[in-house]
Amino acid sequence: IDTRGNDAPALAANGTRTFVMTGRCGVPSGAVAVAANVTVTGATAAGSVRIGPAGTTPSLDTLPFRSGQTRADNAILGLFGTPTGSVVVVSNIPSGTVHLVVDVNGYWQ
Repeated sequence: IDTRGNDAPALAANGTRTFVMTGRCGVPSGAVAVAANVTVTGATAAGSVRIGPAGTTPSLDTLPFRSGQTRADNAILGLFGTPTGSVVVVSNIPSGTVHLVVDVNGYWQ
């Protein structure tokens, strides 16, 4: 996932987006979770992103950030939601946008 390029545009304030993780970048269709480095950059306001299996409403902040800050953290992302093989990203910011980059390091089947 890279909202600065192929997965543009940036995440909008209080928005929700679903991204397919399987069948991309070597992650097979049978994967149930991925190990990933999650990065936010170019935020125009302070907030956080929440990531969880598609079809759910993630309740825990995956990565908090301040305006203009680039932050990264490791995460295990479950892919068992609907649609299968996807994650949902909730941008918890009051206004503006933030870019998201997710680099997959491995997966579980």
